[in-house]
Amino acid sequence: MRAVIAGARRARQGIGAFVGQALVDAGCDVTGVVGTTAETAQAAAAPLEANAYLDLVEAIAKETPALVAICTPIEAHEAQLRIVADAGCHGLCDKPLIWPPGASLSTLLDTFERHERNLSLLTQWPHTLPAFYRLHPELAAHSVERFFMRLAPASTGARMLLDSMSHPLSVLERIGGHGRVEDVDVRMEGAGWTVRFGYRGIACEVELVHAPEPPRPAALGLNGRVAHRVIEPGYRLFFEDGDRRVPLDDPMPLRVREVVHAARANLPVDRDGLTLGMQNLEALLVGLQP
Repeated sequence: MRAVIAGARRARQGIGAFVGQALVDAGCDVTGVVGTTAETAQAAAAPLEANAYLDLVEAIAKETPALVAICTPIEAHEAQLRIVADAGCHGLCDKPLIWPPGASLSTLLDTFERHERNLSLLTQWPHTLPAFYRLHPELAAHSVERFFMRLAPASTGARMLLDSMSHPLSVLERIGGHGRVEDVDVRMEGAGWTVRFGYRGIACEVELVHAPEPPRPAALGLNGRVAHRVIEPGYRLFFEDGDRRVPLDDPMPLRVREVVHAARANLPVDRDGLTLGMQNLEALLVGLQP
């Protein structure tokens, strides 16, 4: 499967370079990379042995990819996803999908559905759940009543919420299915945020903390048991709770592999999931200006 990636340079905490390698590892032939300048495009394309472009329309026309990955800043997502949809390509997009969504989200999804192409969001945290249950096997047979997550986005202020909240929402969807957030309480705590809400009967709390330098803390908790992410040299990942520790597979390549499978199988767009995800993000950010 041929693929093009927009935004593959490692800048501003971007993950495009890692997505590009994950696409290769998933069996894709990444033939084009789109950047903002000739220098940055060439730098991003070289490790992938791909062609460099400054224009997504040109890259798609010349490379004829089946899949296009959008790893650019949020502000560019909507216009680039319209190009991908109109070209009849499958889409993989960093989160959040588009902002603000408004009526344009429905129109965008209409186009992907008309071309019978898949569109997926790069939300990798659901793929940490198997490791969590290896760390806490006693919870595997119990329904989830309480949910906790701690993240440390590189951004500051209200932008932290926009950059981060798609992650807990995606885990909750994997656990409990499609649903709507309710009883939202968002409070600024120092340089970070505490977000409390309900989701299909689950009491949820998300902490967003300010951590200027990596490795940045992250944790996932269910029913009062917490798994803290540990990153060791060589990007070896673990979940840890006290003296208990289990290896954690890097969830991002797992998500990319899942999306590539969906594209190869020509699975339909999860319209309800994408729409509810955006609506829930709006509900969590109501009154805030990221």
